Amino acid sequence: MDSQGADAPNAPTQTKDEALAMISRVAGDDPACTDLELIISDCELIQALSRVLPRSTTVKTLKLRFNPCEEDVGADAISTLTPALRDNFSVSSLEVSGLDTPAAWGDVCRRNAYLATPSPPARADNDVAPIDLRTAPWVVDANSLFSFFGGFSKKARIDGGAMGVVFNGRFKGEEVAAKSHYALQNPEVYGLEDPAHRKTIVDECNREIGALSRLGGHPNVIGFRGVAYTTYKGERMPTYICLELAATTLHRLMQTRKAQFLPVMFGM
Repeated sequence: MDSQGADAPNAPTQTKDEALAMISRVAGDDPACTDLELIISDCELIQALSRVLPRSTTVKTLKLRFNPCEEDVGADAISTLTPALRDNFSVSSLEVSGLDTPAAWGDVCRRNAYLATPSPPARADNDVAPIDLRTAPWVVDANSLFSFFGGFSKKARIDGGAMGVVFNGRFKGEEVAAKSHYALQNPEVYGLEDPAHRKTIVDECNREIGALSRLGGHPNVIGFRGVAYTTYKGERMPTYICLELAATTLHRLMQTRKAQFLPVMFGM
């Protein structure tokens, strides 16, 4: 995102009617309006732009030239553009002259640029080799180096989902979030006496562990600490996948920050 604090030299002239006509084309999602340049001369233009931006899907580059000499272009009027931009998901480049660009406007552009970036080709789960629990250095016996925080699993429970539950635990002395598959909590209830079914569940967990272990150290990824295993039918079960204990959950962060959460999540 580019930002300028003063009017650009040789700035083009534009009447208010011409600016309103451009905004009207944006409201109709005119495909020719990928680059929108407006000279903002009064609050009516700001209000009109604020109404159409949340619905626009075509504008990619937005250039706003404010006239600081116009008394009708005040801070209150300009502030109405912030929620409008926040609800827009197409503008990824913003150039402002005539005033200092609010930080929230830049956050929106970085968010939209990220969302517009094509994802890398997906890899099948089977591309990640399962971890061998007998040789990995961060695998420990749950009976010796793992415990539930507070001593009881029910009290230590943080949350649960469709596949498993997360406990507050201690792994080699560090307080962690310990993720556990329901089937590994109750192997007989989930039919793990069957070797084939048991292998399917264990391999699924071990592939996840393999992926987590390769992501360690990235500042935007929850840290992987290790695995506390239990033994069933003579085999090591990856019963507790131990992760860095976060201060909150992603769901709560999204709810409290709403549309602002993406720049925070992705280090923008």
